[in-house]
Amino acid sequence: MKYPAPVPVWKTWLPPLSMLVLLALALLVMRHELADTGYTHLREELSRIPLPSLVNAALFACLSYLLLCGYDILALRYVGSTISMARAAFASVLAYALSQTMGFALMTGGAVRVRFWSMWGLSTPEIARATGFVSTTFLVGVFAVCGLALTLETQGVLAVLDLPFVLARIVGVLLLAVAAGYVLWTMLRKERPIAWRGWVIPVPTTGLAMSQVMLALLDWGVAGLVMYALLPAGHGLPVLAFLGIFVLAQFAAVVSHVPGGLGVFDSIMLVALGDLADPAELLAVLVAYRVVYYFVPFLLGLLVLAVIEVRQHSARFPVLINAVSSTATTVADSATRVAVVLQPLLPTIMGLSTFVGGALLLFSGATPAAH
Repeated sequence: MKYPAPVPVWKTWLPPLSMLVLLALALLVMRHELADTGYTHLREELSRIPLPSLVNAALFACLSYLLLCGYDILALRYVGSTISMARAAFASVLAYALSQTMGFALMTGGAVRVRFWSMWGLSTPEIARATGFVSTTFLVGVFAVCGLALTLETQGVLAVLDLPFVLARIVGVLLLAVAAGYVLWTMLRKERPIAWRGWVIPVPTTGLAMSQVMLALLDWGVAGLVMYALLPAGHGLPVLAFLGIFVLAQFAAVVSHVPGGLGVFDSIMLVALGDLADPAELLAVLVAYRVVYYFVPFLLGLLVLAVIEVRQHSARFPVLINAVSSTATTVADSATRVAVVLQPLLPTIMGLSTFVGGALLLFSGATPAAH
């Protein structure tokens, strides 16, 4: 039997080391940008964010998570699953609420999907194909949004990113061509599956591919509007230009695999938007954005997942309680027996301890102090 070759040690350590290096660089950039910003200044700027802006950001966040459910619904339709839309949406919200904060989406969000999808009857190959479909939708959305931002709103993006006009237009057209080429490829492929190393991968229909592009455009747009609603009044940055910067920063954060893109996304946004507002104002916007879009959904998702697991394993709790109670009773009985045996020796032990303590005090008083 032929066994696979062992993975070199450097390949095992390369991903986490790369993540730490990117995080360190991002923190250095943030330290430079926020050199004159203190906690008091940040707290003042947070208190100045208008309540209507926070409410709008929260509403956009709810809409964004509803759109994210469409990723999983399309993926389950792609593999021919009969899981209901309500169940698919429930698992999707939990998966994204956890994975977007914890990072490593394939491990964190994928684990939640596997937990529920397998319980609802999906096989391992179907789960793998559906997860790949979700990742493809994510990438297509990045190409489409960035392409539109660089092609249709180049002046606003150029003013922030300092890119040559011709280069920005070319890159935008190429990115749009990738998204359009994906849809065209599904048309030419005509649902003929791909066979690769024993794997048979179905090709999505053209309608499904177009739905991927449209859904990803809507999702990225609404997710960007969460932060756009929190920007200081009078910033003057067009929506489409902001979405281009936002998607580029989010893509870099996802590729870095830093949990929640912490530091990576923030440093890019601070540098890119540095001319629009004071660094403390931008930092307050970033903090509020993370609370609304990441922290609150993460806590709610964690709470819901914990309640589900507790309910499913509630039958085991009496057994656990009985085991703990039995152990506590045994320990108490043993302690009582030891106390009964040692009780006659207690006066002698106390007298000996008093003598030793007095002797130590005498020696301590007779020796010079060590300053």
